[in-house]
Amino acid sequence: MPPALILTAAVLSVSTGAVFFRLSEAPALAAAFWRPCIATLFFLPFALRAARGMNPRLWFIGLPGGFFLAVHFAAWIASLEYTTVAASVVLVTTTPIWTALIAPRITGDRISSRAAIGIAIAFVGAVIVGLGDFSATPRALLGNGLAIIGAVTATGYMLAGRLRIGLVPVPVYLVSLYGTAAFFGALFAVASGAPLVGYSANTMLYLGLLALFPQIIGHSSYNLALRTLPAQTVSACLLGEPILSALLAWIVLSEPVTAVTFVGGAIVLTGLYFAVVGALPKTAKMSSDG
Repeated sequence: MPPALILTAAVLSVSTGAVFFRLSEAPALAAAFWRPCIATLFFLPFALRAARGMNPRLWFIGLPGGFFLAVHFAAWIASLEYTTVAASVVLVTTTPIWTALIAPRITGDRISSRAAIGIAIAFVGAVIVGLGDFSATPRALLGNGLAIIGAVTATGYMLAGRLRIGLVPVPVYLVSLYGTAAFFGALFAVASGAPLVGYSANTMLYLGLLALFPQIIGHSSYNLALRTLPAQTVSACLLGEPILSALLAWIVLSEPVTAVTFVGGAIVLTGLYFAVVGALPKTAKMSSDG
């Protein structure tokens, strides 16, 4: 499958996460547990089949990334309880900036000047999207801070994936990754006093959708793309999330979308085009062009 198509599926799916969480009305840390837990159970049969004859120690290959993913979910989902969807998602998708700074030292990946310019353009657009949604209240500032923590830990999660996902079959890595995230998510929930069970059927339905679209389809597509693309490029695609998330929040949650969102959205999409196309291998570019 062409990398551009994989990343498109990832962005479209991940963008539903904020809305599904709001609709679930579950505590943030409970959602941070159920999301990777359901994804782990989904991929487990495929992983068991792919792992035949594999060294059992490789089941722990996702520990570093899973820990970062657990903190990412806990911080970002909690931020949605304090600030708007648009502001939260804009801040959590500053991941490309942290990734661009750290990745060359960790993974050795280098990106083209065209891709770097694309990341910069997309980031500017994402900031513009959030300008009309930021608030100076202490509650909103707490939410914004949690979203930034989510962005930094997402960088660790993606860099770990870039280094490790190619060492085992993809389903094995995803089970190790998501299983670790679910384990730490459960610890965080229990420590905070958030119940893991006892929710209504409606809440569990939306938690299931939160696992299906943003996690099983979205994050798994990001991890698949990490096998062939630099972490900087994959993380840059996160910048498409604020646009779609803001639109969904407007349609479903009646959170208004301003003209700033549309202007910033056009800039983000332009930057994403250069970021993705500029980093694709030549063969991938040819296939994506037709």
